[in-house]
Amino acid sequence: MIGNLKKYIDKVSFMDHIDAKLRQNEPMIIDSFVSNKCNLKCRHCYFGDARPISESVSLARWRSFLDEAIGMGMKHFHFSGKESFLDNRIFDILNLLAEYKEDRKIFYGVVSNGMSMDIQGYDEVLATNISYLEISLEGSGKYNDLIRGENGYNTVYELIENVEHRDKINITSTIFDDNGADLLSMLLAYWKLGVDKFNFAPIMYYSPFEMKPLKSLSCESLLGFVSLCLDFMNNDNSSDAIDIRICMTKAMAYELFLKEKILTGKIEEYIYRGNKMKYQRGNKVLEFSYPLLSIPFLNELVVTHDGYIISCADDIHYKYLDKIALPNVNIVKNSFAEILQARNEFILCYLDKELSQYTKCL
Repeated sequence: MIGNLKKYIDKVSFMDHIDAKLRQNEPMIIDSFVSNKCNLKCRHCYFGDARPISESVSLARWRSFLDEAIGMGMKHFHFSGKESFLDNRIFDILNLLAEYKEDRKIFYGVVSNGMSMDIQGYDEVLATNISYLEISLEGSGKYNDLIRGENGYNTVYELIENVEHRDKINITSTIFDDNGADLLSMLLAYWKLGVDKFNFAPIMYYSPFEMKPLKSLSCESLLGFVSLCLDFMNNDNSSDAIDIRICMTKAMAYELFLKEKILTGKIEEYIYRGNKMKYQRGNKVLEFSYPLLSIPFLNELVVTHDGYIISCADDIHYKYLDKIALPNVNIVKNSFAEILQARNEFILCYLDKELSQYTKCL
């Protein structure tokens, strides 16, 4: 939603910008859930409770869908889960994308818990044209194994320690109210192994599992973790690169930025250039991502394992996905061109309602 940002937006120029962006068919992320299986039951998992509405999309349709998307200029293909490597179709899909990588300049990767294959299996995947492998961890052994199960941390550490192409690995983790120091300890351990990209996001209580031992994230704790990261960056004198990305919820972004009026007078830059802010010291980068202004389906299309299009992977847990999905489309029955048309119509009508301004729909 746009919410309190309305007062900062020049409606005419903003809609002109959005209209041009849609008509130019600007590339977005295609995030797909090919698999509906997982080998873990993480306590905070919001993918685990997803329920199929209809049959899974066939391999043939996944292939033709991706063909169509690439043909229409899409560049970034992401595979979130549930645990992609438990569904053998992912290997056929990765082979297809590998054929396009150099010619079409696409970028693609897979999220994994690092425990669904042996070291050789991950090594073989990393040796392909894949752009990145995102391994999910929850800190050092203390926190990770509490959430993911006994010996999970050691298994992943052994994996990353022994694979050859560590430069393609990035690690994603969840920030709780009291695990900031632990996350930094984990970051340093894997940085020493050669991993140089880390993603951190706040806990979200979508989980069907028990979470009582863990605390939600306050703005104070988030700032505490940011401070730890900055101290590390400013005190480390090596030339080794690292890229740390911290995502914030909309509520946190409003509290940390809008209430302090940090973004006053800069909102147009935010709207037109994206929702990121970066601090850099040499080869070390700390980047913040914050959804102050969220327009469904604008920058990402998330495809469920049964072909529905939703606007955010976090919503995969929703019991009635067809109720929050892009209306009247499914990749089983609709071409990518038809899906884009439906997406464009939805966005313009959505903004018409949000901004209380008449906008002609495509």
